[in-house]
Amino acid sequence: MDITVTSYLNSSQKEAVQSLVEAVKIKEPLTVSFPMEDGELFLLGFCGEKLCAVLSFIKEGELSYECSAFTHPDFRRQGFFFLLLEEGLSILPPESELSFYTDGNSSDALKTLDAIGAVLCSKEHMMTLSLEKDWDFSSSGLTVSETTESGFPLLLFTDAFGSVRILVYPSRYYLYHFEIQDAFRNQGHGTVLLRKVLSFLTARKKMPIFLQVSGDNLPAIRLYEKTGFQISETLSCFLY
Repeated sequence: MDITVTSYLNSSQKEAVQSLVEAVKIKEPLTVSFPMEDGELFLLGFCGEKLCAVLSFIKEGELSYECSAFTHPDFRRQGFFFLLLEEGLSILPPESELSFYTDGNSSDALKTLDAIGAVLCSKEHMMTLSLEKDWDFSSSGLTVSETTESGFPLLLFTDAFGSVRILVYPSRYYLYHFEIQDAFRNQGHGTVLLRKVLSFLTARKKMPIFLQVSGDNLPAIRLYEKTGFQISETLSCFLY
């Protein structure tokens, strides 16, 4: 197997990855997707001209990365995933911690995670909101600053009670690090801040917005549901 390492996927590589993912989903009813745009490091394994396996890493913290992997059904049980993982770990900082997410619909994925010693740590919900309607909500007291992260615009929203970050991808928003100061929790400030942010984003560009939340975080789930978010998939998180 020949391994290609890149920080972004070009158009032909995206087509090859999409073809591989579609082949996997024909075999297994997976809901998980491959991060064509989000990944910071991609490893593609080729057998001749055929893409047989692909792996990506998304940085979550200083030494933590979310890892996504797909192996073509015709090339499984040949050690290709392990070769890509070994190569990826040789590039990442020493002692990096990896998280793998699975919807549980692939027995091969669960067997592979067990084989590498990955440990189930939590259930995670992916939630989405279409942002089709107008959110005409006052932005009074809201401060917005913009920078970049991994080559994409990053919006930081703050008010007197908390803050939230929004990564702006070409076709979607991603919400994370939503925090309300301890002294102001359970007083409705989180709902107000979120509505201000949604109003700002709708005025900027109407795109779907995604977020990920722990299945144990019921207050956060209720807050998101109150503003229209719906659970689109539930994933199990394994740490390695």
